[in-house]
Amino acid sequence: MKITEFKKLIKEEVRKVVKENNSLTFDRIQQYIMGGGKGNLDLNNLSITSLPDNLRVRGTLDLANNPITTLPDDLWVSVDLILINTKITSLPKGLTVGGNLYLSNTPISKEYSKYELEKMVPGVRRVIAYNENF
Repeated sequence: MKITEFKKLIKEEVRKVVKENNSLTFDRIQQYIMGGGKGNLDLNNLSITSLPDNLRVRGTLDLANNPITTLPDDLWVSVDLILINTKITSLPKGLTVGGNLYLSNTPISKEYSKYELEKMVPGVRRVIAYNENF
């Protein structure tokens, strides 16, 4: 596949996952992927509802305060995955997190214990999941 075809494919994939073509979010995800997925990807509080398949983040992925309910299969995050105050109900097949997994105030953290969640993500350093009623 030629580079231009690859870039077009990535651009189309990112467009699919950005709700209502939010140009700021689209640009942020596209630039991150095109830059090789290096460093932290901060998508906190941007109305994210889904992510592209096979996303690789060489840093921390922050999705806190988004309405996202599921993550793509084979998501790979080298440092921390922050899902605080999301609507995550399950963890995907092939999820890899090299650091901590933050699940406070999520439906999944109310359904499973921290021990059960740690078993779902082999290699995760620690699951942090507190549930508070505001």
